[in-house]
Amino acid sequence: MRRPRRAYLIAGGLLIGLIFLMMIFADQLTTVSPLYRDAHSSILDGVPPFAPDKSHWLGTDLAGRDVWSRIAYGARWSMLFAFLIMAARLAVAIPAAFLSAFGPKRAGWAVDRLYVMTSAIPPLVIYILLLSSQRLRLIGLWPSVVLTVSLLTLMEWPRVAVVLKGRVASLMAEPFIEGAIAVGNSRWQLFRGHLFPHLWPVILQLAAAEMARALVVIAQLALFGILVGGGVITIMMDARGNDTYVVSSGIPEWGTLLGEGRYEVLAHPWIAFSPAVAFLIGITGFSLLSQGLETITITVQEIKEATTAKLSRKWRWAIPALAACALLWYYQGLPWGRQAAIEALAARQAAALNAGDLDAYASTIRSDLPGAREDLLRWAGAIVADGAEVEVGVHHLTGKGSKAKATWEIRVRRPGQSTEGNSRETVLVRHWGRWYDAGEAFAQLEGFSVDVTAVFNPVDPTAQAIPLRDMVTFLSSAADNAFAEVEPLFPAAPGAPRPQLKLYPTINAWTWASGGSKEVISSGIWYTSGEPIRVSPAFIRGIKRWDVERSLAYEFMKYLAETRLGQTQVSPLLLGGWDLHQDPGMSSYRIDVSRLAGNAIFTLDELYAITSQKLTQERQFLYATQAGLLAEYAEKHLPERPIPSLTIAQLAERLGTAPGALGESYRAYVLERIMSESLLMIPAARPRIPAGLAEAVEARGEAVADGDEAGFGAMADPVGLTSQVDWFKRLRQAGVTKYTTTFLDFAETRDKDKTVTYTVPVLEQVTFADGRQVAGVVIQRWMSVSGEWIILGAPATLVP
Repeated sequence: MRRPRRAYLIAGGLLIGLIFLMMIFADQLTTVSPLYRDAHSSILDGVPPFAPDKSHWLGTDLAGRDVWSRIAYGARWSMLFAFLIMAARLAVAIPAAFLSAFGPKRAGWAVDRLYVMTSAIPPLVIYILLLSSQRLRLIGLWPSVVLTVSLLTLMEWPRVAVVLKGRVASLMAEPFIEGAIAVGNSRWQLFRGHLFPHLWPVILQLAAAEMARALVVIAQLALFGILVGGGVITIMMDARGNDTYVVSSGIPEWGTLLGEGRYEVLAHPWIAFSPAVAFLIGITGFSLLSQGLETITITVQEIKEATTAKLSRKWRWAIPALAACALLWYYQGLPWGRQAAIEALAARQAAALNAGDLDAYASTIRSDLPGAREDLLRWAGAIVADGAEVEVGVHHLTGKGSKAKATWEIRVRRPGQSTEGNSRETVLVRHWGRWYDAGEAFAQLEGFSVDVTAVFNPVDPTAQAIPLRDMVTFLSSAADNAFAEVEPLFPAAPGAPRPQLKLYPTINAWTWASGGSKEVISSGIWYTSGEPIRVSPAFIRGIKRWDVERSLAYEFMKYLAETRLGQTQVSPLLLGGWDLHQDPGMSSYRIDVSRLAGNAIFTLDELYAITSQKLTQERQFLYATQAGLLAEYAEKHLPERPIPSLTIAQLAERLGTAPGALGESYRAYVLERIMSESLLMIPAARPRIPAGLAEAVEARGEAVADGDEAGFGAMADPVGLTSQVDWFKRLRQAGVTKYTTTFLDFAETRDKDKTVTYTVPVLEQVTFADGRQVAGVVIQRWMSVSGEWIILGAPATLVP
């Protein structure tokens, strides 16, 4: 008998123990999510991948995800895949070996022939041929795992069965087996009582060897771009020509890391080196463990005598059961107390809100996701400020372990108002026996893309997951481009990193994050000092890339003005100068009149006085347009480009005029430039205007100016006649002395009944007897009935 290879056994056990400790304590060993795509300052410090540094001591991959975090968390997936492959092979090979020994001779012959056949062609070649189909990568994580494990088992189980068959044959020749047969033991009794106690060391040795083989084949397939968890080819589209093709299973797993880094071995070696070392440690550990177990001949009976021989049969089962329960409580929590504990959490939240104790409410929240805690506290602050009474109910509770998903049914009763009901899905996390609200959906784990938080399911690599990921990629690349444009405008102070952007998955989530603020809900994009820039999903749907980058640039300017200059407002000349020169080929500043609708034009004093934080998205476009026109006005009247930090007085001094006269001149210039955008000013466009529409818009304005109520009412449709006439009377009573409307543009709409209506941006200018002047763009809806033009609905106006 060979001497036990204790050194191999100890070395292999230490390496495998190291991996299992990393699997168990991955949360404690890492500081960042394996799904977090970091571009901690994508413009100031470059774009991913980042080399190893203090933040990422093994570097990041091409998407900016921390390699060490993906190695630690990936150990769970890689070990799971290897275990499934090993278990499936043994599950087929053990019965086959038993059948070869006790069944008909043809069974043994069949196992031998299958072994010869599967060994004739290298299995790796077959795996590549059968698994390289792109369709197989789109069937989902677990279907792909089942398919891959089945194929790897089908090709390799005969080899394992032949090894077990040889060991069974050698045991059958032992005297104690012949004695057992002589006393009349059945085949099952023979296998269970005599063969298996001597066979299990071989099974353990084979299990360790098959784990090593499984890790080898996972790594080999990854080098050919074939992932055990499947995957998709994602095209990260960028209009600037930087398209990226990524094959990923969507989960942190060693094979995924190795496959994604195989093309970067020379340029960024740390990406592929780290998973390669992880595979090396795992394969070496299981191989050494297998060789150490090869010489172990201890039987089950000997183990019992050395450990639990003095314990009754009941206690032998109780000890591992108690240990399992202890581990379950520590790591995942006992399932039978989950419902009551989560209901107690809901009760604590309701009690804190009703008592107005935001600190107590904050103690029920545990989330490491940027902005999640702030979103919940903002909503709670709005509830407490209203003095509302709150009830929180728990419904649709699902989940396992230390995480659960539930629907929070919340009823709010504000003083003097009816009860208001709402609901939100949330993740609940357990920490040291206590449940907390994480504020995110359990089925949709948080992922990050270039400082953009996006919600998607990382274990779902199917085609259905692509649109949201593409939306995230679109937003992140637009943010990079926008920040690159505006960051050089603020060079005076030390550089601040680019702020995070948080994209909300649904309008409901966006509403909750806003705390119910109507201005924020309608804005689509929103920046608050010290927090991520929040983005509504509606913001990037149906909007051109240039508009998205432009809006992001405005928010980045607010952020940079605050962090670098300590200002709550962006200088109009700074913002306007940047906006003015975005289209070098244009002879004048481009104005989108439809984006100006609904807000009165700012005076020059208002333009300089308004705080950037108070600008909603609609007012932001008006502010930016007027800032661009101010920069254009200044450049036309000054010999050189004006300094962005000029105040009104300084600008007036350089122009050789008084501040008041500058304000009047600037207002007239803004109105003149808006009117220049009218289709009436473009001879080639005039034939496209529906006959009589522009004249009807002008005639309605004249009726208001002249006090012609009959003529005004004749242009209103019967449904909106009352509201139109009431507005006309209020306007006359307010002392209007001048009222003009200018046709700017139109858009035609046809409904299902083929009824044609026209949406018309109109410049409205009103002067009152007290000298007040109000001007701005409004949107009117017109329709032609029997050759006569009528305006639809309630009046669209800047004057209430």
